[in-house]
Amino acid sequence: MKLNQVTAPAVDLDRSIAFYTTLGFKMIVKNDHYARFEIGDGASTFSLHLGEPAGNGPQLYFECDDLDARVAELKAKGVVFDGEPVDQSWLWREAWFSDPAGNRLCLYFAGENRRFPPWRLKERMMSGTSKTPLKTKLGIKDGLRVLAMGAPKGYAFATVANGPADVVHLFVTSLAELDRQLPKARKAMTTGGMLWVSWYKKAAKIPTDVTEDAIRERALATDLVDVKVCAVDDKWSGLKLVVRRELR
Repeated sequence: MKLNQVTAPAVDLDRSIAFYTTLGFKMIVKNDHYARFEIGDGASTFSLHLGEPAGNGPQLYFECDDLDARVAELKAKGVVFDGEPVDQSWLWREAWFSDPAGNRLCLYFAGENRRFPPWRLKERMMSGTSKTPLKTKLGIKDGLRVLAMGAPKGYAFATVANGPADVVHLFVTSLAELDRQLPKARKAMTTGGMLWVSWYKKAAKIPTDVTEDAIRERALATDLVDVKVCAVDDKWSGLKLVVRRELR
């Protein structure tokens, strides 16, 4: 499960559409009471629905790698912020403002600290009493052809040495390795299969330039889309990729 769509109320739909278009959102749906936008690479969407003022509704956060430059650019276009970007004690840098309906918005940059702050709960604490076997989390069922690429010692699920495979599990330790191996892993995977890409967690304290976002960016540039993320063990995370539904 993943959160990839948020809807906010709009009092004056046209005015709100103009506001979010100024922010750089791409409108893809519109009628007399509703509008939907793609954000960034399109992995997430945002909608406006004609309705009551926001009041004390949810606060909406949009992350920007170039936060300060983005805020300066939007100010030049007439967007009014509460103030300059501020470094917060929770290791996020934030700039707050409101849309025409009063919805509270925050442009921010957190990087790895969004999911992996120094005080992140240990995996065993987050999982509680769950003892879901890794094989189940990865969706590996009896009879499936499983190909492991770059797997650490002890990986027990591989059943074939070459493709085609129903499940390909690729382990990478650098972006250079990801760029080399992802096309090979995709070629080895059946159209209806799945491709897991694993990388070192920040909590593992092992240097790597691979991140979930970097994997997703490269996958979305192909015929793949991400559908799930999970902890493989105390060192590795995994992002599940499948062929886009309309291309299967």
